[in-house]
Amino acid sequence: MIPITITLGECGWILRETPYKLMGEVFYMIRGQKCIIGMESIKMGQHIMLTKMEQHEEFCAPPLFFQSVYTCELVLEQGGRNGGTCPEYCVIKMCHEGLKVDVIGVGCYSSKDLWTWKNEGIVLAAEERNETHDLYKLNVLERPKVIYNEKTGKYVMWMHIDDTNYTKASTGVAISDLPTGPFNYLYSKRPHGYESRDMTLFKDDDGVAYLVYSSEDNSELHIGPLNEEYMDVTQSMRRILVGQHREAPALFKHEGTYYMITSGCTGWAPNEALAHAAESIMGPWETIGNPCIGGNKVFRETTFFAQSTFVLPLPELHGSFIFMADRWNPADLKDSRYVWLPLRVSGPVDQPLQYNFGFPLWSRVSVYWHKRWRLPYRWQEIN
Repeated sequence: MIPITITLGECGWILRETPYKLMGEVFYMIRGQKCIIGMESIKMGQHIMLTKMEQHEEFCAPPLFFQSVYTCELVLEQGGRNGGTCPEYCVIKMCHEGLKVDVIGVGCYSSKDLWTWKNEGIVLAAEERNETHDLYKLNVLERPKVIYNEKTGKYVMWMHIDDTNYTKASTGVAISDLPTGPFNYLYSKRPHGYESRDMTLFKDDDGVAYLVYSSEDNSELHIGPLNEEYMDVTQSMRRILVGQHREAPALFKHEGTYYMITSGCTGWAPNEALAHAAESIMGPWETIGNPCIGGNKVFRETTFFAQSTFVLPLPELHGSFIFMADRWNPADLKDSRYVWLPLRVSGPVDQPLQYNFGFPLWSRVSVYWHKRWRLPYRWQEIN
């Protein structure tokens, strides 16, 4: 059988001849050859699956196996003091020519049980007419994160700000009196004078907040504390995972140890996640292996066809978290979905460690694949 070529815009896809059988369904894997995104030519990995019926119709992402319903880019952050409500912030985008999307703004959803969600609307709107504005609709706004500052009583949002060619590579800052907005956009900058793309925030137990971002053409991560108001970085900064080409950092803390899950750099294509650990948030950080467990080898090596975005602690359940990830749909980015899976910290790590002579100091980070799952009843009873 001659492989079938499916063309979508500037992306060429080759259908894999040998099918996979998952969950009783037959899938055909297509291998991406290359994809033009802005100024970059990116080799796409194996990441799109087609059922037998779909192979002659259209290319689509694999089915979603968690109850995630909002068609926007998920970035969730605990929002401070809001009556037990957990706000979810996401970039709302208008799809345009496949891989190109227009920014509408940052949307917010809120929930008290992580199951029933209320649409709080657009909390930071895009700029429709001013082409010089950071939030102009044709620019890039990604991965907004919001943290609460007890000293100022403000909710502070940081986000990745870029132009259409991803050359601005900056962070943007906005503030609000409420987690549901409206947020007032303040400015953008390159933190510590370096380019910044995928980024996240982490607020430690002592109230100090940290910015973590991919830099130097995504070849390394930078991490440094914010000032007391969370409105800017300080002069302190450390380079971590140098030369490892990691992005999409998601940090959390367990029993005094800092953990982080990152993704490789393959554009919109999923790849193998890696977990890292450190005694100090400023490093050194060690890689402790792929956290994905379950499914087949393809699932594990593509982070279940998703990319890390946040790890949500479940304080009442010791060692338990929710791993949150984006499942991108390059054919229609506004229809990208989410994967939420249980994460546990326990057991020995998978690979020898660099800084402690091979003796494991930390527990393994495990993200478990489930077709369907629910929060433990203990957590539901407490909340």
